[in-house]
Amino acid sequence: MTARKRRFLYFVLFTGTAACVSSAPTFDFGDGGPGQPGNEAGPTEAGSETGTDAPITDAGPPPCNPKAPFQRSPNQPFQKVNTANAQVGASLSPDELTVYYDDNRTLFTATRTEITKAFENAHPLPIEGDAGCAALGLPAVTRDEKRVFFQCSNDGEATAQIRSMVRNDKGAAFGNVAEVIFHQEDKFKWFPRVYESQGRIELWSSITAAMGSRDGDEIYQLVSTDGGGGFGAAIPRDDLNAPDAGDSFPVLTPDGLQVYFASGRDHLSNADIYVATRQDVKVKFQTPTRVAALSDDVGDDGPNWISPDGCRMYYFSGRAGGAGSYDLYLAERAK
Repeated sequence: MTARKRRFLYFVLFTGTAACVSSAPTFDFGDGGPGQPGNEAGPTEAGSETGTDAPITDAGPPPCNPKAPFQRSPNQPFQKVNTANAQVGASLSPDELTVYYDDNRTLFTATRTEITKAFENAHPLPIEGDAGCAALGLPAVTRDEKRVFFQCSNDGEATAQIRSMVRNDKGAAFGNVAEVIFHQEDKFKWFPRVYESQGRIELWSSITAAMGSRDGDEIYQLVSTDGGGGFGAAIPRDDLNAPDAGDSFPVLTPDGLQVYFASGRDHLSNADIYVATRQDVKVKFQTPTRVAALSDDVGDDGPNWISPDGCRMYYFSGRAGGAGSYDLYLAERAK
């Protein structure tokens, strides 16, 4: 592609939705919370006392080498999930036995009985009532599996929104749709990812100019003011965003010291997976580097979710040999 900032093919596919339906109510929870102008919770220089709270870490060593690079796993769990449609945006339960994902602009879920087995019983995610979207995709589920964030898009609209739904029990249907206010209403918002730390919820998301623009994607951080119900203003992550290539699909490791994301900075014809590191959650990320082991030279690749122990990454790829235009894959760190 020749755009100054590259667009994902999936972004184009997502905008081709069915007939427009009524919009869900809009709620602005952002006033006065972290991330508001003058009270940002974004990156700072080393030594600063502001920024993201230190994450919760599990006791004991992880079952892998946390410094080892991710490699594509020989045991892929999505044989019964990947189809001729596009599957992207995997978000898993903490035990990794339930996956929530986007199947051709529809929210889906599948389960398995053991982490070493393949996912089965793929079906649309149960939703109560009308979500107000012709296309629902790219889900991000909180640890308790009682709130899901997703991208909402309708035909004839120049923007897309990120909305959330909640439920009281993990086995129940989601409902009570609300829009996440970005204070940038003329933008196209997509691919929300949840980062939870010490009871605080953050959304790391991609924002671009209005649909159809060639202005590209940038990564933003939003900090919740009330446990995930509302968020402050979107904070641009200039430590990750490149001036000449679209950046999107940001996924943090549980300790908050690494972020994986997709970028077209080295290949304007396709997007690859990059990683950036930092020594402390209160400082900016260092210069990103390409993850060659997970990046295809032709198809798009992007991270989706990282396990609580930091040992497994679930990602999507448009590489040749898949079941559809995009498929879900698993990568693991060496033990």
